[in-house]
Amino acid sequence: MRPAGASIGELIHVTGWREHSVRAALTGIVRGRLGLKITSVKSYDRLRRYYVTAPGTPDKQALPKEAA
Repeated sequence: MRPAGASIGELIHVTGWREHSVRAALTGIVRGRLGLKITSVKSYDRLRRYYVTAPGTPDKQALPKEAA
């Protein structure tokens, strides 16, 4: 996991998958099967960035200051 999170574009670039496949993996595998929490925030660069956090963690507490 990266403290800076990742945008959909970055995830597409790294995996080579299409956008709908990346989104499905985030919701189905990360959130569904692994039980992790996904938080999305529009960051300083005006992109929506996704962060994986432990379940039950308040949204703002788990994110880097530049993202919140």
